[in-house]
Amino acid sequence: QHRLGEHVFFVAYGVAPNENGTIRVYTPKNIEYVSYFFDGSKKSQFNQYFKPDTTFRKNTCKPEDFIGVWTMVFEGVPYPPIQFEFINEYLPGAEVDIKNLCRDST
Repeated sequence: QHRLGEHVFFVAYGVAPNENGTIRVYTPKNIEYVSYFFDGSKKSQFNQYFKPDTTFRKNTCKPEDFIGVWTMVFEGVPYPPIQFEFINEYLPGAEVDIKNLCRDST
């Protein structure tokens, strides 16, 4: 579980030289939030992180868009999806990055 404002870190290791594809991360509303390309012929391991924040560009304009179960999908390789959750609790000070930007305030 993560609180609003926390970074999500992940580590990939043991990526075979013939494995390449895309990791896509989806919000609880099934909106693609971020994606990462990987190529095992270039790197057999890597670290990555992201920190959700409200933006119009990513169609996530209110804190409620982040609360719930997120899914990380691996395209191009036979790995099962990974799920993680954001709970309705802020990291101290995170209200600055995750505030309601929706025009209709819903």
